[in-house]
Amino acid sequence: MLIGLFGFYARWLAFYEDRIDPWRKILKKRPPADASDAEQAAKMNKLWTEADTMLLENLKEEIVSGPMLKRPDWSRPFFVKTNWSSLT
Repeated sequence: MLIGLFGFYARWLAFYEDRIDPWRKILKKRPPADASDAEQAAKMNKLWTEADTMLLENLKEEIVSGPMLKRPDWSRPFFVKTNWSSLT
């Protein structure tokens, strides 16, 4: 899910695909879908390293501090573009 979440912001994250390569390698080693949740969690915990945690923190910081989620400068005009639809 992290790859998908950060993938939405990939165009603003420098070298995104190169940086998440270790996460893709973890996905290749994950247990089969028929394994129990506890087994899957235990296996993923073994594969997740401190470097993965640091990458997660770096990506979160880049998204929050970058232009896509930055707070507006109220002294300058700005536009808010929404994806609103009349279909409900």
